[in-house]
Amino acid sequence: MYTRLNNNRTKKYYKEILNQAISKTEELLKMSPQIQIYHSIYSQLVDILEEVVKNNVVFSEKELYEKIP
Repeated sequence: MYTRLNNNRTKKYYKEILNQAISKTEELLKMSPQIQIYHSIYSQLVDILEEVVKNNVVFSEKELYEKIP
């Protein structure tokens, strides 16, 4: 059952959703490695996992839009 992110604002839930997105993107990359947007999305998701979830870095809105256009 789908739960909106803003209805369950726990770090555990965000991490779970992020890991699911990374896993799904990996599947898409394996099926269609020639599609460059999948590479970009995957890199951004992994960066979010490392920076935000694991290292607890907080970005301003401006920094975020500069980092992930």
